Amino acid sequence: LQASEASGNSASVGGGKIRNSNSLANSGVDLQVYEVYGDSVFQGSNKANYNYAKNSLSGGDALSGISTAVDYVVGSNLQLVNKAENNYAIAKDVALSGVNTDLGLLENSVVDVTTRSNRNSAGSNNGIAVSGSSIGIDYSSKSDTNIEAVSKYNEAYGGYGANAGVTVGVGTLSQSALSIDATTKYNSASSIYSDAIAGVDVAGYQLEDSTLVVVADSQSNYA
Repeated sequence: LQASEASGNSASVGGGKIRNSNSLANSGVDLQVYEVYGDSVFQGSNKANYNYAKNSLSGGDALSGISTAVDYVVGSNLQLVNKAENNYAIAKDVALSGVNTDLGLLENSVVDVTTRSNRNSAGSNNGIAVSGSSIGIDYSSKSDTNIEAVSKYNEAYGGYGANAGVTVGVGTLSQSALSIDATTKYNSASSIYSDAIAGVDVAGYQLEDSTLVVVADSQSNYA
């Protein structure tokens, strides 16, 4: 059981002329898990509220929301509940005030992902700004995955991408089932050179003997 909460924190990095620093201003939750296996149950419940993160260095990221990554889930049950609200992040590269979830390999497993991203703000001049929810799955084999994501009242400004809504990216589904229920309302997204997403964006590479179901409710958004 893993539970993390960050509320009312502030983190700032900058002021110098450091190049290629790849530094992170982190006032939120950063959870990284390598492997869940052997008929295990992993429950991750994370909250990030009223956090502020600023990184003014060249090559730096800012995290005031929630970032979760699980590389391998094998023969197990993974449950992630991530809620980010009222956060602010600004950075030269990646500014994340919402929720980002990266799942690597899912094999013979059951996965449930629930995200709530509301009233967040993110800004990035040279990179990606995420105030909504971003979910990625690399490869799913003989697994069942259910995703429920809600993003409301977020704003994002990015140089090379802005996400104030919900994005789901899937690599390969093999003998698997994936269900996505996404709701986006009253979001605003603006990007200079790349995608601006205030609604729902679902992208998949390959489906093999699999089922993909997407239910999207997108209203009153601006991009």
